Amino acid sequence: MLLSPGARLGPYEIIAPVGAGGMGEVFKARDTRLERSVAIKVLPAELAQNAQLKLRFEREAKAISQLSHPNICTLYDVGDGYLVMELLEGETVADRLTKGPLPIDQVLKIGAQIANALDSAHKAGIVHRDLKPSNVMLTKSGAKLLDFGLAKDQASGLGPQPSVVDTEHKPLTEEGTVVGTYQYMAPEQLAGERADARTDIFALGAVLYEMATGRRAFDGKTKTSIITSIVSREPSPISAIRPMTPPAFEHVVRKCLSKDPDERWQSAHDIATQLQWIVDSGSSAGLAVPVLRTRRFRERLLWIAALVAVAAAALAVATKLHLGETPRQYRFTIPMADAAYRGGSAVQMSPDGQTLYFRAIADNRHFQVFRRRLDELTATPMAGTESAYAFMPSADGKSLLLSFSGGVTKRISVNGGPLDSVVEGPAGISSDSPDGTILFGADAEPVRRLLPDRTIETITTLDKALGETGHTLPYFLPDGKSFLFLAVTRDAQRGTIHRVLCGTRIGSKDITRVGEITSRVEYALGDLFFVRGGTLMAQPFNAGKFKFTGEAVPVAEDVQFNSRLTLASFSVASNGTIVYQPNAAPQRLSMTDATGRSLSSMSPSGMGGPRFALFPDRSRAVLAIADHRAGLVSLWVYGLNRESATRLTFSPANENNPVISRDGSRVFFSSDAQGTWDIYEAPVDGSVPARLVVAAPVVQTPNDVSPDGKFLLYTSNETAPSTRQDLYVVPLSEGGKPRPFLSTPAIENEGTFSPDGKWVAYNSVDTGTFQVFVRPFPGPGPARQVSTKGGRGPRFSPDGRRLYYADDARLMVAEFHADGSTSEPALAFDNRDEIISFQPLAGDRFMVLSQNGVDASPPARVIVGWHP
Repeated sequence: MLLSPGARLGPYEIIAPVGAGGMGEVFKARDTRLERSVAIKVLPAELAQNAQLKLRFEREAKAISQLSHPNICTLYDVGDGYLVMELLEGETVADRLTKGPLPIDQVLKIGAQIANALDSAHKAGIVHRDLKPSNVMLTKSGAKLLDFGLAKDQASGLGPQPSVVDTEHKPLTEEGTVVGTYQYMAPEQLAGERADARTDIFALGAVLYEMATGRRAFDGKTKTSIITSIVSREPSPISAIRPMTPPAFEHVVRKCLSKDPDERWQSAHDIATQLQWIVDSGSSAGLAVPVLRTRRFRERLLWIAALVAVAAAALAVATKLHLGETPRQYRFTIPMADAAYRGGSAVQMSPDGQTLYFRAIADNRHFQVFRRRLDELTATPMAGTESAYAFMPSADGKSLLLSFSGGVTKRISVNGGPLDSVVEGPAGISSDSPDGTILFGADAEPVRRLLPDRTIETITTLDKALGETGHTLPYFLPDGKSFLFLAVTRDAQRGTIHRVLCGTRIGSKDITRVGEITSRVEYALGDLFFVRGGTLMAQPFNAGKFKFTGEAVPVAEDVQFNSRLTLASFSVASNGTIVYQPNAAPQRLSMTDATGRSLSSMSPSGMGGPRFALFPDRSRAVLAIADHRAGLVSLWVYGLNRESATRLTFSPANENNPVISRDGSRVFFSSDAQGTWDIYEAPVDGSVPARLVVAAPVVQTPNDVSPDGKFLLYTSNETAPSTRQDLYVVPLSEGGKPRPFLSTPAIENEGTFSPDGKWVAYNSVDTGTFQVFVRPFPGPGPARQVSTKGGRGPRFSPDGRRLYYADDARLMVAEFHADGSTSEPALAFDNRDEIISFQPLAGDRFMVLSQNGVDASPPARVIVGWHP
């Protein structure tokens, strides 16, 4: 519709054209009835006859009419083919960006206003779907969100169907293409999937990124290159472009731009809150960046000093300012894998923040505790810690408390020396105080304490009315009298576990319930630290009143944790120095030829665990996949010949170590649904629920099913998580009773049946290091050693004529004879990356689960001088 000044649309007189939006032309006009200036948006005449476009135009009116928010352009009236809206004076963000990036404080303020506007729209059931800089107007009263022409009413289902319209250059381009502007579209929007609030959140992240850097987060010369960038690439860090960017802001943007909608912020309200928190607190929550308000305050002081003070006074002011500066913060990494050790885990920081302790596999292939000062280049193994499955620095930092099997707790000086036996009996050592009192807590026990005279007393009482089954992970607060713990309740029918953080004091029966927490906690400098959704959080906490006093802020992302077991790989020193360990890189599952050359490979996000299971037809595999945000591991079926994935298990527990029956109908796996690792069986088609096969108060790991399907071979730990292991078999008929197949003082594990079912190959440390042996099944008969220089994870070839095993990154092979004898082992191939497990296939091919040794041992990440 061509309108010239003076033309009338009902009571509205056109004054001048303003511009063109995604769904029409915009004019400045005068409302002759109310004598006020308005903006009129008109559908172009050449498109007015298109019924679909006219319907979309009317839909915009319906969408906007539902919204009333100070940061959303107000709709006044609707006419035949036009809208009457609030006339806004100012410039769009797109226009402002032609002058360069905005100051960070303005980005935070504008971003919070846009997020609040989106939150209002989303609560009304409306998704904008075309948020971009040209649809945000900067006015004297704040940012205004414009142009809901592509909005979708989630409640009514109104909105363009899954197709894409590029609105960047033309009001409307091709019909039947993708809805939105390519540079700001979420991956799921590009795929034509249903848009929801998280689609707008992705676009908001792209707008925030562009406002802060002056560059688009995703760009390219063609639409194809833009789409490729969005789907498969990450934008350059904002801090690489603007070094003074608050890391907390970069965290907000990065989370907005997650490829997976489930990994993004789940509401615009959360984004607005985070951005406002950065402004209000003046906190970078990451690096030592001068905070916004503090910086402006310092600048004013320096200006006054320059005007009114003599040189000596100016120097004094400068000195005071220097002393009052926010402490600098440093972040660095320490490798957990080198020539001496690998598999680093369970990191702990000394109370003074100067020394790092961790548990790793040493040259002798046994776990032990290593000690490394932050100013040293290497770690030192601590003799005497080889059999400890858990450890903790003492409150005074002079010793380590070690947990051994059988509930034995011992102490060793941090400088080395003999072990001192502390107590036998209680398990679950969690905290100690300067006076030598030690707290113990377990899922099925109240909190107990070990007094300096080595007597033990119970100091909490389970609340049966609330269904509490245990008080676990007690943690002393700085006064050495108050402590926190997690109260555990279990729903046996649903298999769910709930934990509530509680606080009390030694000698008191009063318990304060603080709130639900899914990980263990630590306290330092007025903040309580815990992991939520894979992110290490810090929240102001009044230790005297057991009460949170502020909002939680993120400290570090991608932290190893297990919500089921409340495990979390972080430690905080009393001075605020933090160490944590990120999740390991995903493992890789590859099909190789006889030389180890990869023929195909896959590496699903979160894939991990010590084994995979192949279906008999070799077309699918069962993999353990970790959801790092939820802190749980579940089993998935992945197609090896085409990209497909189906979740196999759905219980609210961790499941791992899959084993498939030889006919491919059943899967056996470990699950912690009952608090420890038991073995369950389930049909792969999900026709009936999983049934418990082996349950005992120890860790059980399925190894293999006999070729005739009658027996399950499994490893049984005497105590969890790292002590003596034996091999057991259980008949798979109803009522079958487990019996030991091989039980000796040495470790035996990872058993596998020969194709004829007459032999079992397994690992053993009977000779002092892991070696591969074979033994007749069901026995009796002597063991025969196969490997000569170490080996693990044996597997028979499909025809039973060869026996393979792994030796770190090397795959070894020995000829196997009917009497159980073998040839001298030879190198099959060098895989270069460490072999986790493997399966020989017909035709001299292999499926190999592997991982780079460094990737398997993610570095410890240290934060010195952390402050909110």
